[in-house]
Amino acid sequence: MMEVIKAASARSVSHGDVISLCAGQPSTPAPAPVRAAAVAALEGEVLGYTEATGIPELREAIAAHYARDYALAVDPEQIVVTTGSSAGFTALFLAAFDVGDTVAMSRPGYPAYRNTLAALGCSVVELDCGPASRYQPTVPMLDALAERSGPPAGLIVASPANPTGTILDASELAAIARWCDEHGTLLVSDEIYHGISFGPRCASAWETSRNAVVVGSLSKYFSMTGWRVGWLLLPAELVRPVELLVGNLNICPPAVSQVAGVAAFTPEARVELDGHVRRYAANRDLLLRRLPEIGVQRLAPPDGAFYLYIDVGHLTDDSTRWCQRVLAATGVALTPGVDFAPATQDAHADPALDGRRFVRWCFAGTTHDMDEAMTRLAAYVGSGFGFGFGFGRAGSRPGRRGGSAVSQRRIAQWDKRAATFDAQVAGLERRFLASSRRWVCARAHGRTLEVAIGTGASLPHYAADIELTAIEWSPAMLDVARQRAMSLGRAVDLHVGDATALPFGDDSFDAVVCTYALCSIPDVRAALQEAIRVVRPGGSILLADHVLASSWPLQLVQRALEVVSVPLQGEHYTRRPSRLLAELGLTVEASARRHAGVIERVHARVPD
Repeated sequence: MMEVIKAASARSVSHGDVISLCAGQPSTPAPAPVRAAAVAALEGEVLGYTEATGIPELREAIAAHYARDYALAVDPEQIVVTTGSSAGFTALFLAAFDVGDTVAMSRPGYPAYRNTLAALGCSVVELDCGPASRYQPTVPMLDALAERSGPPAGLIVASPANPTGTILDASELAAIARWCDEHGTLLVSDEIYHGISFGPRCASAWETSRNAVVVGSLSKYFSMTGWRVGWLLLPAELVRPVELLVGNLNICPPAVSQVAGVAAFTPEARVELDGHVRRYAANRDLLLRRLPEIGVQRLAPPDGAFYLYIDVGHLTDDSTRWCQRVLAATGVALTPGVDFAPATQDAHADPALDGRRFVRWCFAGTTHDMDEAMTRLAAYVGSGFGFGFGFGRAGSRPGRRGGSAVSQRRIAQWDKRAATFDAQVAGLERRFLASSRRWVCARAHGRTLEVAIGTGASLPHYAADIELTAIEWSPAMLDVARQRAMSLGRAVDLHVGDATALPFGDDSFDAVVCTYALCSIPDVRAALQEAIRVVRPGGSILLADHVLASSWPLQLVQRALEVVSVPLQGEHYTRRPSRLLAELGLTVEASARRHAGVIERVHARVPD
């Protein structure tokens, strides 16, 4: 993951277009009460070394947190505050395990467990945890492990889990805790994502067993990753060994972070933090709705945390290289699954869990970034290049490898023109184009798709109750359309994609609109066939475009222009989409030609 972050930083400097979905951290600052407390501490306190186990005020606040949220009585003397949960894990492993001890964890699972334990000389056993167990370990798995090689010295569970976001049901966690007590296995319960859940309750291991170790943190729910404050709830016999270790390894956690961290548990902070969780939930729902656009059918159920663990085996068998290509082509930074489920020579390992077919998506950012990242990925995969080839947006149909070099050049041309396009055509828009846009948009109804929305010039003309979706093959043009929609206060579901391979199911819309764009779509028949496919029976196809003129002198001019405009810009002046609609079996309900017949507007009905 750190290599991905490094590559994303380099891309950000060179291109400035990175959407980082790789780092597992909130995109928000610490709560306002925490920041205010930090300022007060910096201005009024010495902030020297503290007790190795943390300041009493913070340990008392953590204890009160468990009393309030879990109905657990926790002695502050059994709480050790650490320099982030990472330092807590290291100190705990040193205190609890000897060289050669076996510690079990899930596969997929957080790589730092494995790496830290291996560095300390422990033997790590990874339990294959797939969809049948919701990517979490079970008591039967532990029984099977004990039968093969004896009970492990330790077991690490995470709920919500990284990378999958799955939550252990309270009864399942309790059963695992009892099994560990009965078999002399130290249960280490990673609960650092508690507070971020989307329905299921996050239970604590200490609700069942005080022999377990609970790991907590201010990083995730509390939005304080860089402040480096975590904690351990420890059985009495481990408190002193861990205290001595953290005192030698770290001296103490950051003093200012500890003082400010007390404010993280206040009601005022919780209101702010719960707002973040609502945004995570909205992001999760958006991604679950849009992931089929890139063919994703299998993923871990994200009950909590802010991750999707996605099976991209239909796109690649090397998620590391695929993530590199996606970053280079789109600016979207994802984490390959090999961090969480490395390839193994174990003949008993489940090949379906091989991390080379998975990626992790962190959805802790803004909803706009999630939508834009999904749009870029859909275009990348839809172009055919998502199968491990180069990058293209709309030059070919989904699933076709390669892509049209001409189409890619045309997309690049539209991208370059996007920022100034509206100014360039402002006069034409007022005199010739706007009236037909109004005519077409007034006939839109229900759920409407606009194909090739361009910069969104038609957006002001739709009725307020229209549920609008739009597609455009130029990302830069789509960005302008997005800004226009925001300025109008209009909700539009925007996608980068190809008009000849729409990423929507049959009968998805009540109407399809296309204004002044069929003239530049290479395969106009295919575009109209796709528009008809996604409209429900009886729905409307609504078009406005410049077409072959009514008078022969203008026709001669148009044909002369096409000698230059078609090869250079793909711009056709002599097409008549209305004739194609009739050939395709539609009924033309209304049509009109204006401005010497150069502009045509059509309302056609799809057969019932």
